[in-house]
Amino acid sequence: MKKIIILLFVLIFLGSVGFSVSVDIKTKFVEKSEITAIKIGATYWLEKNGIMVVNIGEDFAVWLKNLERKFITENEYSYSLTISLSYPTSFVEKRTIKEERVRFEIFVDEPIKEQEEGLDQRLRRQFSKIKDRLKKEAYIGGLIAAASIIKLLKLQDALQ
Repeated sequence: MKKIIILLFVLIFLGSVGFSVSVDIKTKFVEKSEITAIKIGATYWLEKNGIMVVNIGEDFAVWLKNLERKFITENEYSYSLTISLSYPTSFVEKRTIKEERVRFEIFVDEPIKEQEEGLDQRLRRQFSKIKDRLKKEAYIGGLIAAASIIKLLKLQDALQ
């Protein structure tokens, strides 16, 4: 839980440095159902930090891909996910500008201390039944993905 609190502070700091950008978060069709909860979470955390997430007219495309989910114990899962920043695109991934592989773990039976009603509402719209694992993927995986996306955007902004 300490890691989540630290990530929240990093996300708030990175988001508050201030620049205007819009992104379209994309997934490969074959991975869409596996990454949906993380994508919903990342969208929520990015928007909460002032980054516009759009479907058309974005400055950058962000690809969530190559998800690996490993069952460790009955209540513990390990994840790794590639986050790629590229130029705007419709359906196919263009040349990658920056890329990062992120890793995180979730413990299904560990309660989420800080509930986010807005994120819960988004999950309820997408899923008829929200399992604890999906909720953790959205909260934790989405938060880590959003922090990585902001970091990649900041690096790109600094290079221009």
